[in-house]
Amino acid sequence: MKASLSLKTTTDSAVAADTCQAASLAQWGATLPISADRGTTASECYLVTTDAFGMYAWRFVQQSPNWNPYLAVYDATGTQVYNTYAWSGFGTVQLTAGQQYRLEVSGSAGSNPAGYRLGLFEIAGSSGCATATSTAFGTVPISGTFADGTELGCRELTDPAGSLLRMDTQSTGSYVSATVFDAKGTSVCTWYAYSARRTTAA
Repeated sequence: MKASLSLKTTTDSAVAADTCQAASLAQWGATLPISADRGTTASECYLVTTDAFGMYAWRFVQQSPNWNPYLAVYDATGTQVYNTYAWSGFGTVQLTAGQQYRLEVSGSAGSNPAGYRLGLFEIAGSSGCATATSTAFGTVPISGTFADGTELGCRELTDPAGSLLRMDTQSTGSYVSATVFDAKGTSVCTWYAYSARRTTAA
């Protein structure tokens, strides 16, 4: 999970909101709600309304890795509040409550397969995010499965602030990346399958 890179300073909207497709917030553990092909227009756009104020995670999965998708987010006034290359597949952005945001996907797929999926998750959202039964040594590990590999799984840890946790992730597939967020939605650490990371819970 790579950090985002700020690439533009413009505050102008690239696409009129009335031409965009309405979409819902993504749910933990579910298939990403937006599915499309990158076309020949300047961009495709989607309207998503936030719930609470806080940090949101975006997830982008492209059919072919051989083109560079670009993701931009605009608020209801048309001001660009976030932008990044989306090939990293994951990133976070702070958004306000109850506002309709426009997500725009651009970039040329050329002759490569142009399919992609996209979702915006409320990090503090509990729908689909089960609470971990225990993080004590000797207990059954937390487990889960992905139906198609585009989903973001979630487990809520209820250990008190200052707890020292050892995270050891294993995957039966190619690899799995994991990120720990604190109660404010701030990333604490990220690691990949078959590695371990020691960290202090927030």
